[in-house]
Amino acid sequence: MPVLVVTIDLSQADLMAFDAYETQVLALLPRYGGRIERRLRADNGAKEFHILHFTDNDGYAAFLSSPERAALQAAWPSTAASATVNQVTEI
Repeated sequence: MPVLVVTIDLSQADLMAFDAYETQVLALLPRYGGRIERRLRADNGAKEFHILHFTDNDGYAAFLSSPERAALQAAWPSTAASATVNQVTEI
């Protein structure tokens, strides 16, 4: 089961645009066997962290390549946010 930690830099972001984008993208997760376990924002608002789970690598790959997600990606630059994704293992 892939587990991902997404770190999002919101220091220069348009938070209204980001929140609208995020709501739409996160709604796609269940279609691909994904779920968000935790969604955390730093107290200063500069970063957000997501812990995501997918049932398998195929579901994660399907999410990344989905036409719905691709259509939403056009809105990402307008958020002025940046993100890094790390696949992690519990220790």
